[in-house]
Amino acid sequence: MVKANERNHFPIPQLGIELGIWQGNYNNMELPWLRCWDNHGNLLLTGEERAEQEYQHCYALYIVSLRKSCL
Repeated sequence: MVKANERNHFPIPQLGIELGIWQGNYNNMELPWLRCWDNHGNLLLTGEERAEQEYQHCYALYIVSLRKSCL
């Protein structure tokens, strides 16, 4: 039996991840969800979350480039 660590996550050393319950909004539903974390306790993003983060980053770079071209 696998025991929970100090973060109340269940480590899977072979994969380098931990499983645990995350409370939040996903697919427009506010529920507790089974999520993955890395071995340092950082939440691993879903594909949708990564895409949104990348979009926001690219958009910010685009805005910065527009401002520079206007100077």
